[in-house]
Amino acid sequence: MKINQYLRLLLLLLLLSNINACGMFSENYSKPEIAMPKHWSNDKILANTNESGFAVASLKWWQNFQDKQLDNLIADVIANNNDINKATVNIQTARIGLQAVEANWVPNIGVTAGDIAGNLPLLLNNQTASFSGVSVDYTLNILKIIREQKLAKLNIQLQSAVLNGIRLSIISQTVTTYYDLIAAREQLQISQTEIADLKLLQKHLQQQLQQGLISQLELTSNQEQISDLEGKLPAIRTNITNLENVIQVLLNHNPDEYSTQTTLVNVDTSNVLPHNIPATVLEQRPDIMIAEYNLKIAASKIGIAYANLFPQINLMAPFGVENMGNLNGTGFSTSSYWLVFIQANLPLLDLATYDNIDQSKSAYMAQRYAYIQTVHSAFSDVDNGLSWQKNAALSLDKITVEKATANRAYQLALARYKFGAISSADTVFYKLRLDNANALYYQAKLAQIQSLINFYKVLGGGYLAQDHIAVTTSSRSAS
Repeated sequence: MKINQYLRLLLLLLLLSNINACGMFSENYSKPEIAMPKHWSNDKILANTNESGFAVASLKWWQNFQDKQLDNLIADVIANNNDINKATVNIQTARIGLQAVEANWVPNIGVTAGDIAGNLPLLLNNQTASFSGVSVDYTLNILKIIREQKLAKLNIQLQSAVLNGIRLSIISQTVTTYYDLIAAREQLQISQTEIADLKLLQKHLQQQLQQGLISQLELTSNQEQISDLEGKLPAIRTNITNLENVIQVLLNHNPDEYSTQTTLVNVDTSNVLPHNIPATVLEQRPDIMIAEYNLKIAASKIGIAYANLFPQINLMAPFGVENMGNLNGTGFSTSSYWLVFIQANLPLLDLATYDNIDQSKSAYMAQRYAYIQTVHSAFSDVDNGLSWQKNAALSLDKITVEKATANRAYQLALARYKFGAISSADTVFYKLRLDNANALYYQAKLAQIQSLINFYKVLGGGYLAQDHIAVTTSSRSAS
């Protein structure tokens, strides 16, 4: 048979396999349909509208706090964080995996050489021979390679979604830690101010005790408050150190201090929240995308398992030069040689393959349930986040009024003290009430900021914004 006849046979086998690949055992992937909740805890923010195009993933929402130090911190974290860098490398690894799969389309070519000894009448008349040449070895299952390519591409998309999830988490953690650090420093300052006021009150109480105006009980009770607050100071300082080091780790730095300039009072939260966001933005959440890619990958693995039932084509074509020796060892007869072997293997009975198909189908169903659970959990997270944000804002408004009331009462007390209407001890009492109101205010303000951060995290906001962040090389505020 001539070589062109072999080539025609090979093309015919390839065509038959390709027809099978396109027309039989196609993957039956379908995305589960899950209805949106009919109502949200705050329908003014998130609504089940038909609007689209709200790119929450690219939204640099933290800039609404109007804090340049925070903006620079996030830019530096995104540029240097090891978790982000590792996830980026995983994408490159997945791309190399795709290249490895695509390489299966290329035949293996190797150099061959050796000696033959024996008595094969049609091949070796003189018992020995040497040969050298090139061997082409080509084994492929077209359907399997096509589906392995699809799987490799899905893995790249999966790793990209994982990277987006890490970015989302890192950005939220950075903003949360930044404001927690500011709040911890203000808590330390408020506690120290309250201790100073209590000690001043203690002096007045001692004078009143000597005058017989109060009993030892009031003096002891006030001292207990001083001791209680002083006992909390080491824990607050430890918390400050821990938060500073969290920021340094996020920056890929060694432990060190991190200075901050703003205060919670100066944080403007009035324009942080958008309005009338379409609920379809939840599809941009990385965890939902990860769950969907895992489902697609599971479906693709079913296809690969089925592909093992399709013909596998084997081609081997060695060619080169042979040297045939004669009986007396003098003189050699040199000639070229070539051989072509083409075969197609179609499995008829392979129980392991059918078991793999069943196992792949079970894995697909598990991923399907996991996807549904992820979507329902996302809906719950968002609704809880909306509720937290709404109630945190209401709580802050109430405590802001209480703080203003306590401040006015203290100012009136100072005025009355100047005219001798009340004692110095009574004035300190009003100051302590203001200290307590300030402490409650900072707690409520921090809770509101945390609720806003959580809102954008559960919404899946900002993880693509780093593509538009210009990372500066100037010195930062971190000391």
